[in-house]
Amino acid sequence: MSIPAHRLAKRLGDEFDPKLLSASFSFFNVAFFGVPVSQALFGEVGVSTVICAYIGSALYGDTIGYFLIARTKEGTRKAATKALRVPVVYVIVGAIIAKSAGVTMPEAASPILSVAGTLVSVLGMAVIGLNLAETGRDDWRPRLMTRILGVRQVSGLVLIATALALEAAFIGILAPRDRVIVGLIALFPIASNVTLFATLLDTNRKAAAVLVALSSAVSLVLVLLVVGVFHSAIPT
Repeated sequence: MSIPAHRLAKRLGDEFDPKLLSASFSFFNVAFFGVPVSQALFGEVGVSTVICAYIGSALYGDTIGYFLIARTKEGTRKAATKALRVPVVYVIVGAIIAKSAGVTMPEAASPILSVAGTLVSVLGMAVIGLNLAETGRDDWRPRLMTRILGVRQVSGLVLIATALALEAAFIGILAPRDRVIVGLIALFPIASNVTLFATLLDTNRKAAAVLVALSSAVSLVLVLLVVGVFHSAIPT
């Protein structure tokens, strides 16, 4: 996704920060958008697939993605050091070790984790809201936003469809339901952490918030449209 973002950035020039544009293309809201969608379509059995996708996107976004954004402001060495200290890396490693050792999640922890997940989602949306509150009519720039979202949407559909086709042809381990879930990721909105990166870079903060908000609205319509049209063909 960084490739079409890079090509679009050349055409946009100074209209949008190229690193922020790359982040907008690369980061999908897999957790707080994808999990409810998968759960609504397939129940709990569909959540595990989208959580695997979220782990991959979180590892990329919070390490490589953070490094690529932060190095312009903090320097390469400092940004790399911070990226390696991101808690999600150690949490995932610890979870894999615990799973391998047969450790199970206590029932008493489920409500706490549910509240914590909701709180993280609310705080992430709050950052968008705070930045949106500062926007004016000139910050929405419909032609620019439409162009960015259009290229991102088409790129995501083409690349994920290509990846799924290659998987089906040469690997073939995904179930039909899993392929649908992965395919729907192309319709997911831009992750809210893009607004955090914009704040970190102190560039295009308002535009990033507008882009995430518009992306969320467009994704909701697209997912509902696709599910409504192809509902009978979606495997359960």
